Amino acid sequence: MSRLAELLPFHAGDETVASYFSRLAAACGYESARAFAFHLQLQFHGLVAGREKDLETFAAVLDMPRSLLSPGVIVGDKSIYQLSGQQLSRHEMQRLRFRFCPFCVNEDEHLCGGRRGFRAYGRLHWHVSAIRTCRRHGVHLVSSAALARSPFQHDFAANLAAESPKIPEYMASAEAAKPDNLQTYVEKRLKGVKSGADWLDSLPLFVAIRLCEIVGASLLHGNLFRSSGFGDREWSASSGAGYDLLEGGEPAFRQYLEAQVDEFHRGASSRGKRSIFGRLHYTLAHKTTTEAAFDPIRDIVRDVAIDNLALAPGDEFFGPISTRRYHTIHSASKTHGIPFERLNKLLLDAGLLPSDSSSGGRKLIEAQAVDRIVRVMATTLNQKEVIAKLGVTRKQCRLLINGGLLKSSGEVRPRAGSRFIPRYLFENVTALLESLRSAVNCTEMSGLHDLRTSIKRCRCTFAEAVDLIRSGKLSNVAWDESHIGLAALRVDPNEMRALIVREHRGCVGSLRIDADDAVVEERSVFAH
Repeated sequence: MSRLAELLPFHAGDETVASYFSRLAAACGYESARAFAFHLQLQFHGLVAGREKDLETFAAVLDMPRSLLSPGVIVGDKSIYQLSGQQLSRHEMQRLRFRFCPFCVNEDEHLCGGRRGFRAYGRLHWHVSAIRTCRRHGVHLVSSAALARSPFQHDFAANLAAESPKIPEYMASAEAAKPDNLQTYVEKRLKGVKSGADWLDSLPLFVAIRLCEIVGASLLHGNLFRSSGFGDREWSASSGAGYDLLEGGEPAFRQYLEAQVDEFHRGASSRGKRSIFGRLHYTLAHKTTTEAAFDPIRDIVRDVAIDNLALAPGDEFFGPISTRRYHTIHSASKTHGIPFERLNKLLLDAGLLPSDSSSGGRKLIEAQAVDRIVRVMATTLNQKEVIAKLGVTRKQCRLLINGGLLKSSGEVRPRAGSRFIPRYLFENVTALLESLRSAVNCTEMSGLHDLRTSIKRCRCTFAEAVDLIRSGKLSNVAWDESHIGLAALRVDPNEMRALIVREHRGCVGSLRIDADDAVVEERSVFAH
């Protein structure tokens, strides 16, 4: 060990190499660390950036193994730094502004060894922005009001000398402060101590810090918080709140994201889909955080978005969306060209929406279920449409349904307790019409009457008349093209009556029929 190394001790594991070099420079009477570095033929910025060549030169000057300097090395001078085996980005580091605890530097002069006046040293952890409180003295760290001038950047001793006149004032005005839980976590991680937050441990430290800060700030200040006015108190409270939530791991993070989506679906937010996650989305989408380190967070946000939003093929949400999983009434109405109110009623009747739905069309419905409803609509008719197509009255339609000639589609099941409006297969209605039209065997309509008149004269039921026509037993069946559906049928009531009498073996039901062909009363009579 050289005489230079004996001048001041290096606090390995606690002090930065740049701080140690700066203190030695000041103790040797140099105006700045850079001037001292020039004298030793090395670059001070190389020590600041953890450049191996300059570290080896400095170790040789000290006559000590290079490995003894390793605990105080901060590697990197661009975007990502390596500190105590952990990765930190520029955002999570405080390097240009002088940052310190006034009580620590004052205490160092009494407790540390070496030449007096140069015993105070720069702590490694003072450079980490998430560490805002001195745990030993229970006060917030102090940051210089202005950035250090270029010749004195990273020069601990020179910057401390400039701040020395203010230290008594800093100590007198210091307010008690406790480290937040994120700071405790960061300190443990920098020391290689397990904290129990396994999911956060799986992320690079700078990702874990940024995530805790953003989540906590959104919890305390709203999803679109503005941090421009945040000081140490606000950031400390936010960081602690974020860590307390994310300590629960990925499930807790997913629940947090789902809560943001729930707020959107309740109509509490008018923001677009990309703004639902507020500052978190903006951070993940920003060009400075596009590196792969944030990909695990993006993947989770994307998964939650796909599982909880009506994203469609062609949409972009941290990657292209290839399939649609959900619809809202708005998106389904637009996609399928069905009026909103009509589709809303269909989905309510099918039990796909809660009866008290008040989400303004944002309620999610499985896309497959909506597509099935639309498909059923395209291939079925409601009762009103069936009546128009068959050219029958409502009561006649009901008789056809009760007689099994028309069957409702079973694809859409009603919600329990709701009024179910059945729909009937288009092909079933068409087949019924075709079966009746196929019974037509003449074109001469003199002496033939429409079905309603024939039923009244024959005194049979509507179902019996339809069965006779479909059976092909009538020899006089015509079709009047000027009418629609069953209203176009023309039959001979006398022929119908004779067949009915024969089929009932001399007994025919004498029926009294109201204006809509509904059977009111039936009594037995014998044919003459």
